Amino acid sequence: MQLRGFQFYYPTVLILAVTYILYYSFVIGSGGAEDYESFTRYTARLAFIFFLPVFLIGPLSQIVQSNILSSLRPKRRFIGLTFGAAHFVHLIAILLLHQAKGTWFTLDDTAALIIYSLLVVQVATSNNFSVRKFGKGWKVLHWIAMYALFTGFFITYMGRLQEMGGAVYLILFALTSAAWLFRIYVFIQQRIGKEA
Repeated sequence: MQLRGFQFYYPTVLILAVTYILYYSFVIGSGGAEDYESFTRYTARLAFIFFLPVFLIGPLSQIVQSNILSSLRPKRRFIGLTFGAAHFVHLIAILLLHQAKGTWFTLDDTAALIIYSLLVVQVATSNNFSVRKFGKGWKVLHWIAMYALFTGFFITYMGRLQEMGGAVYLILFALTSAAWLFRIYVFIQQRIGKEA
């Protein structure tokens, strides 16, 4: 399969971003728990940057006529796999943080672990064979996983904003809220269109 120029963009950005995160967390810092916490925060933000296009390209392309969106929509699966890779880097960061603190997952982390399990299934079934094998169930599975991931980001950033405040978490929460409201808007527009 021949790779086009676009397909090099996301892996390149991912590699550069992870390199920066690793440098920031382990070279500049002292290697203590605070550095691992920074590593965890930055990998989460990186994953979120890759998640937003996956969450928004579909509804955007339904109401906006754009050559860019038309070309991106068939590549959502590839972008989604890149997000999956970024989010697994975030999982590694979490494991490193637990190791640094001498802690482990608790019952409070159940929802996050379920979301990661759904992500594993989503990544494993992001192929043509699975689409044929599961039929309509494939869309349902990926819909559930996508909204579980979105809910995880939304609740996390809402909690961080309430707990820590700051412009960064305000922007992240605003982005998640705007993305959610936009999908609701598109859904309502589609229902109106069907009833008209």
